[in-house]
Amino acid sequence: MVAQLLQVQNISKSFPAIHLDSFPGTIFNDGNLFIKRYTHYQGAKYPDHGVSLETFAIDLMLEIESLSPLALLQPNDEVRHTEEWELIEGVAT
Repeated sequence: MVAQLLQVQNISKSFPAIHLDSFPGTIFNDGNLFIKRYTHYQGAKYPDHGVSLETFAIDLMLEIESLSPLALLQPNDEVRHTEEWELIEGVAT
């Protein structure tokens, strides 16, 4: 896993963003655990500094965003990016 901390500029302020590579995204909040799984393709080219998972937070939200590899598409081509979501309630701290 590769982790990289970046300072992201927003119109009103800047905030930290953590860019992760090949790691399931998880959020734990008030006894609830949210897990986002996806496939990372080793050696593929990814946008946004070459990572397949990004997170960022502001005062009211936390986002986990998985990214698919870059692909050059011809007319009528398609690409799929699948995420599996799991919510586990009542997780003890």
